[in-house]
Amino acid sequence: MLDPAYDVAGIGAGQAGLASSYFLNHYGLRHIVLERGSIGESWRTQGWDSFVLNSPNKFNILPGDADQGAKPDGFDPATAFRMCRDCIMLDCRGFASANSASSPGSWKIRRSSLKK
Repeated sequence: MLDPAYDVAGIGAGQAGLASSYFLNHYGLRHIVLERGSIGESWRTQGWDSFVLNSPNKFNILPGDADQGAKPDGFDPATAFRMCRDCIMLDCRGFASANSASSPGSWKIRRSSLKK
């Protein structure tokens, strides 16, 4: 049974959701990350097979990761530095595991409410 009391509920266990979880953990906030499938699900099921990131290497890392590729300000080939769809998905899953991101399975959000 999940604890119904969280300080924060995040939607989506992709790069942004996992990075948010990292900092919420850092500040000691009780939170949960909700994802409709497994971690990185949108990267796995909703992207094009040929999708690659088009930003400098230093912007393609998750918090706490010092490896910015051979050229941090440059653009490595798609398969060389976490640029392809499958690389991003695997990176998200590894990051979640290493950082105890709280995403307890698949969710389908039907309704939400805010109580003060």
